[in-house]
Amino acid sequence: LPSQDTPAGLSVEVAVPLPERPWTQLCPGKATGAPDGCRPCEYHLTVSARWRAAAFGGCIPAGHEEAWEQFALAPDSPPAFDPTSRPTADPAVSQEADAFAISAGSVVAMVSRSSGLLTRLSYRGRE
Repeated sequence: LPSQDTPAGLSVEVAVPLPERPWTQLCPGKATGAPDGCRPCEYHLTVSARWRAAAFGGCIPAGHEEAWEQFALAPDSPPAFDPTSRPTADPAVSQEADAFAISAGSVVAMVSRSSGLLTRLSYRGRE
């Protein structure tokens, strides 16, 4: 952004150029080869105000960050849910020494036999 010359106590509106939506074009999941192309991401815009030159006899150095703010950018809409779609695999339950494994397609949930608590949840091998 270009330098602003706004006197103390006043404000000015500044247009911040952002990349085209959807933000998912920038999603790290694409670069890492995520199977679905992209995993959900959050994006934030961070704006800071810095001193252009040293001030007050060098007590404030040039480049000193005076203030900053962070704004959450609106997420993309989730994909439309199709209630008629059916999972690709029927659920299955298997027993291990210390847990029950409940799986359906690429989703696996492990439930402790002793506590009944969920101990692991994975999707396509990733916890």
